[in-house]
Amino acid sequence: MMRRVFQLGSFVQYAWGRIQIHREEKGRLPRFSELPPLARKAFGSWHKVYLRARRPPALESASLTFQIPPPIDPHDAWLEVNQPNARREQASREKSNGQSSAPIRTLMCAFNLNREGAPHSQYELTIGLKERGVIDPIVYSPTDGPLRKDYQKHGIPVRVFKHPLTGMRRQSEYDERIRAFAKQIEDWNVELVYGNTLQTFYAIETAHQLNLPSVWNPRESERWQTYFDFLPTAVDHRALQCFSYPNQVVFVSHASRQVWERLNSRHNFTVIHNGLNREKFADVLRRWPRERARKRLRIAPSQMMVLLPGTICKRKGQIDLIEAVGLLSDRHARQIKCLIVGNRSPGYRERLKKSYRALPFGRRSKIKIVAETSDPALYYAAADLFVCCSRIESFPRIILEAMAAELPIITTPAFGIAEQVQENVSALFYQPGDAAALADAITRLLDDASLRQSLATNTAAALDALIDFDSMVDKYAEVFREAWLSGGTRARHAEAAAQVSSPAHSLIAGSAGTLDP
Repeated sequence: MMRRVFQLGSFVQYAWGRIQIHREEKGRLPRFSELPPLARKAFGSWHKVYLRARRPPALESASLTFQIPPPIDPHDAWLEVNQPNARREQASREKSNGQSSAPIRTLMCAFNLNREGAPHSQYELTIGLKERGVIDPIVYSPTDGPLRKDYQKHGIPVRVFKHPLTGMRRQSEYDERIRAFAKQIEDWNVELVYGNTLQTFYAIETAHQLNLPSVWNPRESERWQTYFDFLPTAVDHRALQCFSYPNQVVFVSHASRQVWERLNSRHNFTVIHNGLNREKFADVLRRWPRERARKRLRIAPSQMMVLLPGTICKRKGQIDLIEAVGLLSDRHARQIKCLIVGNRSPGYRERLKKSYRALPFGRRSKIKIVAETSDPALYYAAADLFVCCSRIESFPRIILEAMAAELPIITTPAFGIAEQVQENVSALFYQPGDAAALADAITRLLDDASLRQSLATNTAAALDALIDFDSMVDKYAEVFREAWLSGGTRARHAEAAAQVSSPAHSLIAGSAGTLDP
């Protein structure tokens, strides 16, 4: 009975989130006739997330049985994707005739279409590559969301249908689903496949089966040994094998690449940091003068607004801020108003609410949890302090946005965050889970206006030192063009490449190494 109550409560939370998104986009609550499709979308999103959260862990971790592909010679890896072919000849003729290359028909596979870090980064990258004439994109996502309309406003077709692997339980079913998805890709006349996040491994596998070049863009930093344990063991291994197939596997931080480096058997790993479109961000920020934004959010003039944006989930660790508010002195607690803004994961939401309810009423009133927003600039414009509590990150967009908004930052140094900001220069660091240290950092900033100003000023210089948006898109454009010119997938041509380079290397291809557990 209690399980049913929990299920109903978590679904209602998703449905309410959909209603809030509709209100922000349309400027009104949905009409009665609009409620059924909203409910269906909410159920689809809830069903995927809820079932994954409740799925029991695999009995066997990939690290125990996966055969790590042996690294091939770097020259052989180069030969795999640099053989003479019709595409290279075509590109050479066009260059000699002063012609521009035609856009590459590219499938851009998304994990979802929510306005959050990875999907939004893919959206901006897709627009940038399309505007440069590099790609002619078509977007696929197994889950609908507000970014769909944003893509369509730019003339980019979006296809949303159920996940190709829905209900898959064994390897034979996996192969069957990959073949079905391959047929769909062929119908779209795709020449290149891009996968955003590790969750799109099935798209990389499909591209390999079709001998299509691919680019994979992992944005996760979880351990490779356990990341795919939610899959059947044989499919888990297939997912890990996919790192051998893309022309390039593009990580967004060096720290994330290091986590997965053991699988870099074909020397196809590279790093391109995320770049923020600062002009666009500044434009939307200007639409919200500070006083107007604070009035809209009901922040009193005497209050310091603490902003914590991002999907509300265990990985983001928002519970740290709730616990830190409980540890502040009464004087400091009276000074703040904390806004936690983002879409919510059902399982973690319950844990968050439990910690929230454990606080005295006076402290609870200092915290507000807000659903996913289509207008994050409103919150950045009103904020005084920015907090990031993440346990695992790659190169989070929210840190870049906080820097662009010139906010003093308190953050964990998780993975790529330490490549974005420097401790005690452009941010204060605390270790994930240490709510007392977070409370101390908040107290320091509340008490020291000069420190707040120093950190805020230094974020601008730190952001200037990072890659800008146009340079990031240019780097991806080069990766996409080189992938298309290769004419096909990696690994499929490995044996021929090894024979061209050196017969000795063919012996390596027959061996395999297993990582010690």
